[in-house]
Amino acid sequence: EGAPCPEGSCVALELERPASERGERRTQHLYCDAQTQAHFVQLCSWSVRALSKGVRRAHLIDPHGGQVLEELYTSAGTGMLIARDVYEGFREASVGDIPQIVELIAPLEEQGILTRRGREVIEADVERGLFHVLERDGQVLACAILKVIPDKAPVIAPAPSPPLGAAADENYAAAVAAAAATAAAAEASSSEWAELGCLAVNAKFRKLGRGEAMLGYLQRKALQMGVRHLFCLSTHTMQWFVERGFKEVPLATLPESRIQAYNWKRNSKCFAKTLSSSRDLDAQELFWGA
Repeated sequence: EGAPCPEGSCVALELERPASERGERRTQHLYCDAQTQAHFVQLCSWSVRALSKGVRRAHLIDPHGGQVLEELYTSAGTGMLIARDVYEGFREASVGDIPQIVELIAPLEEQGILTRRGREVIEADVERGLFHVLERDGQVLACAILKVIPDKAPVIAPAPSPPLGAAADENYAAAVAAAAATAAAAEASSSEWAELGCLAVNAKFRKLGRGEAMLGYLQRKALQMGVRHLFCLSTHTMQWFVERGFKEVPLATLPESRIQAYNWKRNSKCFAKTLSSSRDLDAQELFWGA
């Protein structure tokens, strides 16, 4: 967001900052005369050249006012960063993310906003590729689960008895388990329903668009998987989902397999939305938070 300065020689920019560091926004004045613009372009060119030579990151910082220290010792930093790697982005969670995921969702579990999950459950979900994270420079800022729900509860035939003399054959047992897992995955992947769950954002980065960014990423991920209907169960954050295109629907709307696993004691409300195309999602996101 820009506004002319009284002198007419610079632009005032509203920059987001974590509330715990400098409030939600800070104003910084950047001079934009022709000479400064040319110098800025030259700095960017030098930075890109350095990156092409193997440097990982280039920082463009105002050397005055303690901004060098802010860049080095705060998570948000200041100035401009040009990087070869993904400084902040989405990816599937890995085993190494589990401690940060546990730390991220623990306060929300204590408040009853999220269903309690044991560490073993989280580890299993990560190994199954259900957890996704928003990471900034090694720090997990947000996490969520995207799980395709089969239309019907999967029915897996019991494993046949091993042939004579193969009772201790580990390869045989592994083959049976792999076949069962493949059958279940194939049935789930053909479903048009997916559940969004365990959406959590680091407290320092809330109200800065990270939750919306995670939702947008998972919606597009679901589209790529052939999902047409995305739903979530909530007891506290219903309005947030409604403002982002979800509508409350009866529990009976969900696939049979999810109804069977519903926690009646928690009595969560169900919200769902139809996913049509990435272009429609782009249009919807223009009005998020408006």
